[in-house]
Amino acid sequence: MSNLLETLKADLKRSMVNDKRRLGTLRVIIGETQRTEKKDLNDDEIIKIMKKLEKSELEMGDRMDSDFIRVLREYIPQMLSREDIEKWIQENVDFSGLKNKMQIIGIVKKEFGEQVDGKLVSEIVKGM
Repeated sequence: MSNLLETLKADLKRSMVNDKRRLGTLRVIIGETQRTEKKDLNDDEIIKIMKKLEKSELEMGDRMDSDFIRVLREYIPQMLSREDIEKWIQENVDFSGLKNKMQIIGIVKKEFGEQVDGKLVSEIVKGM
């Protein structure tokens, strides 16, 4: 079981006692993870599910400050900034070993998963 899923389940148990606002959101998230064909999800896959839930909620016209959105965002990691990505690439990628600079996108995505926007990484790499 992923660390994030374990955290969600532990928070669900705590919320049953004293936080009904959080309880509903956690039930939805955990329910969505159980609806997938793959039963052993990693953290990135769970984050993708939460991002889809967030997007869906926003598209339905819910306010960005709704309890549901707020709770979701507590578990969705902050995206890395352009500067952080550029700095990491400069410090950690050996350009001499690459056939094509676009391979950097895969390296960055593998390292940071859902914490980076693939489009932003692509823009950064194209600008190098």
